[in-house]
Amino acid sequence: MRVTHRWGTALGAIAATASALLIAPGTAQAADVERAAWECPKGYVCFWTKAGGKGTRCYVDVDIPRWTTAACNDYRFMSVFNNAKTNTGEPAHVRSYRGYDYTGERHHFVPGAKSGLASDPNPRGVRMRSVAWAWS
Repeated sequence: MRVTHRWGTALGAIAATASALLIAPGTAQAADVERAAWECPKGYVCFWTKAGGKGTRCYVDVDIPRWTTAACNDYRFMSVFNNAKTNTGEPAHVRSYRGYDYTGERHHFVPGAKSGLASDPNPRGVRMRSVAWAWS
């Protein structure tokens, strides 16, 4: 699995752009660039640091027992969009966990779901440390 983060410096931007061109399917990525609300590549689940699919976006299309991309590991996410499909075109459910190795509080996102993650117990959003794909 290849993991990428785009840094704000010119050198980091050049390296990240070069890496982005070489990324193969099955990746976890982070990009700290403002995008259109809810913009999420087909086949991925995307998490944002602001409500309404805005802010910094981290996205993934594979199981990740230990999401260790520096930025994604530290962010508190406020919104999510499951834009996933399996290799056969069937919708895929996503489960994300607050702990590594699929532990801790679990969130379940059905295919096509666009949801807010902030709540009374978590007004600043939630951290996601592992992500798993499921049939239901």
